[in-house]
Amino acid sequence: GVGFGLTKDWEARALVLAFQFEPEFDFSQITVFAARGFRFENWDLAIRLTFQTPRFDADDKRVWVLNPGVPILYRSDFFRFDAALFVPFATRDWSTGLTLPVRGSISLSPHVFLGLESGFAERKFDYQSDAVVPLSALAGYTALFGTRVVDSTAMFAWDSFYAPNGHDDGGAD
Repeated sequence: GVGFGLTKDWEARALVLAFQFEPEFDFSQITVFAARGFRFENWDLAIRLTFQTPRFDADDKRVWVLNPGVPILYRSDFFRFDAALFVPFATRDWSTGLTLPVRGSISLSPHVFLGLESGFAERKFDYQSDAVVPLSALAGYTALFGTRVVDSTAMFAWDSFYAPNGHDDGGAD
């Protein structure tokens, strides 16, 4: 991927290596986002629009997937809390969902951190709920290269740790 600041308060990013190998090779649905940030002393807030470049569905219709949202970040000396509210929707059927990710992490040293990630996701509001609560544990290392900061993170994740309606795919990633 690639990311860059457009101005002091605006940034844009893209994941440009969106490959699919199965069931057939495809290079599409590049994920792009633009965000307008607002910085306070220990808090950051943003308005963000994420979208995927269009693809064609089985009926050969162009489908856009958009995901507008509001991420927030709180940080103190050794603790960081990230959360967001996103409302994903797709133009194929104008289906809408809700995603509320949360992550808390602590710094064990200037370079090593641990954290937990969870939240709530309703992929599509319809007559049958497919809501899930994910759960992840993570460990990471922060490296400094001059003025650049690079985080490497390893994560063990359950995409659907708990499913309120009983739906569960049962596996960890």
